[in-house]
Amino acid sequence: MTTMTALLKRTIDSLREAIGQPIRLRHLIDDHPDIRIDLNTPTNSIALRDVVRWDELDSEFRLSRRSVGSLLGWRLHGRHYSSFNVKRPEFDSFGNTSRDDAFTCDIRSVQGLSEAKSDLSKYSSMDQWIEAESPELITPLTQDQLAKNLAHREIRVGCELGSDYFCRDAWDGRLFLVNTGGAHHFGAARYIATRIDQPVELRAPLYVRSINRTAVESLRKDFEIFMLPEAHDISNEFHDVMGTMGVTWLWHGLPHPFKDCRAVYLPRSEAKSMQVAVELRAAGVADLGGHWSMLLSNQSRFKLA
Repeated sequence: MTTMTALLKRTIDSLREAIGQPIRLRHLIDDHPDIRIDLNTPTNSIALRDVVRWDELDSEFRLSRRSVGSLLGWRLHGRHYSSFNVKRPEFDSFGNTSRDDAFTCDIRSVQGLSEAKSDLSKYSSMDQWIEAESPELITPLTQDQLAKNLAHREIRVGCELGSDYFCRDAWDGRLFLVNTGGAHHFGAARYIATRIDQPVELRAPLYVRSINRTAVESLRKDFEIFMLPEAHDISNEFHDVMGTMGVTWLWHGLPHPFKDCRAVYLPRSEAKSMQVAVELRAAGVADLGGHWSMLLSNQSRFKLA
């Protein structure tokens, strides 16, 4: 592209921006295809650590330089584009945890673990994991082999599970054993019990973690909420584009495994912010607010204390 052609293109783009077309924003999206993040990753592995801790959304605030539960934003103050903070009470109770000390379940209903000597993240089912990692523990498929696995010193079945307990993230739905050991023998016992149709009762406290419907609905009422990469080239250019357009927007960080991303809040009350929201949605940028609402639909299947 010649200098004259580039100058002409910038002039035309400036004119189009002046009449309300977000040209630079469209260029940013076109130049950075990785701006589109898949909210459905990581895949549903059997590792508890891979479940996104949406209930800990407020923990990011506690680790930042911002005041707890506040959003850092940018907007026009007269002719100057500068930062501001907004306190949002929704973040004080974004996540909830209930406990059931009388919980019992059958071993066959457990779908994941917190710890193992092998890499749980590689597997999408406990059957797949135990077949690959410990085939010697699941043969033969007999009552005796089941009993042998259950007798492992780090498994406590038919009584309290000691320091072990159960966990369910309501938006995910699966039941995990938060174990301190004995993963492979537990997995083998579960495998055999499933195939010989043998009930095995487990008893331990159950913790159910959930996200607050009222908090999500309140935030979505006031904002369109998206997820963008935190990469410097994208975040710096996005900030520059928003400043050029005079767009009000706010943000905060996100929990593992999305710590390299940020939540971007666009006020519904401002036309320029909504123009940006239209462009981001049309380009397939992750709709975080919509994702939270989907998670709420998932967790509605479980009774929460």
